Amino acid sequence: MPMPVDDPIDDPKPLVRHRYDPEAGRELSTAIVRAIATVEGVPPEEVSIPPLYDCIDVESLEHALFGTVDAAGGAISATFRCGTYLVTVTADGWVRIYDG
Repeated sequence: MPMPVDDPIDDPKPLVRHRYDPEAGRELSTAIVRAIATVEGVPPEEVSIPPLYDCIDVESLEHALFGTVDAAGGAISATFRCGTYLVTVTADGWVRIYDG
């Protein structure tokens, strides 16, 4: 479950940080939408963002970050805008949501 973050290491500080585990059988898109729902304080089906596929090709993102044998230990990341948020996903499984 995503949790609000008080993480002094990250600059700028994310609004929320959510751990995604590609081995758990859940989709990356679900993790991203749940993280945004936590920020907005609403159920995932009520988030105020455009459809995620209008923001990014999540399947390609997931393959690029998690589809390789060694994704550089989390050093690889992708950031994209979705609605009023910036979303960063890293190969170590962190989904971070920032004010956009």
